[in-house]
Amino acid sequence: MSETSTPHPAHLAINLQRECVQMKVRRETLRAEASELRKQAKTAVLKADAFAMRAKAKPLSDEAQTIKVQMGKTSKAFLEQAQHAHALLTKRMPDGWCQWGVVKTRAYATCLDIVATQLQRVHPAPAVVALALQHVLSHESWTDHTMAQLATTKANAKEIPLN
Repeated sequence: MSETSTPHPAHLAINLQRECVQMKVRRETLRAEASELRKQAKTAVLKADAFAMRAKAKPLSDEAQTIKVQMGKTSKAFLEQAQHAHALLTKRMPDGWCQWGVVKTRAYATCLDIVATQLQRVHPAPAVVALALQHVLSHESWTDHTMAQLATTKANAKEIPLN
């Protein structure tokens, strides 16, 4: 009963990676806005205008710094969930794997190898791990083209085909 109510750690890892990317975009936007305000402050005619622009830039920079700290925590949680998901996915092959055939079995194993290889690195690529986990979870809907691409992908690949 608890298995049906609790999402799979791979889903949690994918969602954490998505949050991390959204936070990164928000952080870069805030930093760009603050930088633009500071740049305008340098060319402002009146010192009062320049002071006001710098005062507007400060909270933006502070918020960007807060997001950076949150990104670190989210990234750490992502790696923990990805490791947990990998452990669960490698314990047992999915139901019906006996009828898969060589190409699909190789593609599935390659995705798991990619996750394992990335998680062993000092600086894993979260996008690669998330995409590999997403492929593993969606193995039932793989097309022949997707299986062929995944089966020929190396375990130390820096990018994975999307479809």
